[in-house]
Amino acid sequence: MAGISGIPGGMPGGNPLAGLAGAAGGGAGGVDLSGGGGSAGNPLSGGIQPTSQASGAQAASFGDSLRDMLIVNPSASKAKAGELASRFAAGDTTIDPHTLSIASAKAGVEIQMSTRTISSAVSAVRTLFQMQV
Repeated sequence: MAGISGIPGGMPGGNPLAGLAGAAGGGAGGVDLSGGGGSAGNPLSGGIQPTSQASGAQAASFGDSLRDMLIVNPSASKAKAGELASRFAAGDTTIDPHTLSIASAKAGVEIQMSTRTISSAVSAVRTLFQMQV
């Protein structure tokens, strides 16, 4: 914990996030994490307030983001890696072997993450369906 003690407000007696307010650009371009004048009793007052319902636009954007993360991005990465591999195999000297290796590894990791996320979601739905009310 000795490394944390050098951060302003990072140890007991202060806001643990207070030191981050000026860290991203010398203070002028920093991130304000204070909550905008919130009282000590309610950490959410003056900051971001939770809502009880998501609007239709928010629900659609979440679904689009999830689809992009699980289907579109891994497919695009796989296609890019395949295209780089075919160009490299055809003798294109502008393709660096390291770039090809990184693209292939990235595609593999994205596909693995997508597969695990979908598997976890299916498992969670199965568990919900098996619950007795």
